[in-house]
Amino acid sequence: MGIFSEFSKPYLLTALLLTGNAWSQLNVGVGSSIDFGDAVVEMGCTDLVVSGTANTTASQITGIDDVSISAGGAFNGGSAQLSLSGDFANAGSFSGGSGSVMIVDGCGKAQSRVSGQSSFNNLSITTATGKEAIFEAGKTTTVAGTLTLNGASGNLLKIRSSTPPNPALLAATPAQSIQYVDVADNRAVGAVIAPGLPGNFDSIASGKVYRWFRFDENGDPIKVPVPTLSQWGILALSALMMLLFLGRLPIRKTAAERGR
Repeated sequence: MGIFSEFSKPYLLTALLLTGNAWSQLNVGVGSSIDFGDAVVEMGCTDLVVSGTANTTASQITGIDDVSISAGGAFNGGSAQLSLSGDFANAGSFSGGSGSVMIVDGCGKAQSRVSGQSSFNNLSITTATGKEAIFEAGKTTTVAGTLTLNGASGNLLKIRSSTPPNPALLAATPAQSIQYVDVADNRAVGAVIAPGLPGNFDSIASGKVYRWFRFDENGDPIKVPVPTLSQWGILALSALMMLLFLGRLPIRKTAAERGR
């Protein structure tokens, strides 16, 4: 059995408050379950390990270091807000519900790894210190709601693959907020991510990017076609140029007009 087994919310909060930062992790063991309900929990840079079942309704769980969902474990997100600074490792089952997972600066973590095949509702990775977000190569991270990837001027958020040059896969919708990122070895398999020039997003494409910015599914820059005119358009333009040319010719006076 794990640390908590079918605890009600008041007992859960009491246990967390009494232990403070003494534990290195909150472990929901195999065969155990925990229901955060709508509790507000500050984890104090400890890990949340789910080998059993964790349920939330509308809880706010902040200050998490790493989230680890073991094989056979299940995390039902509901409309919860989860904030972590380390890794999100999913080897079991994660349901994003209508909630948000936010990866932020903190807990001394300069890297955050997203591993396994997870489906988030809203996923946000933000940094002011140049954090590196490493997605597992060959796995698909799905974002059904809003994808937010934001760094800062001079401290770009680095998006990388766990085994370059093999790309990680990112399936997003057009609901995106992308700014100050440095991307390599990543393939968008949903909507195009940050469509346009990287500079439009204060960002850098560092190679092996697919369906990001103006790169196609082969990683080649998309050529912007030069507008062309039809045959009738060319004739109309030629006639207009001829009229302009004739209008600039000097008007010759007749002999009678010159004698006046």
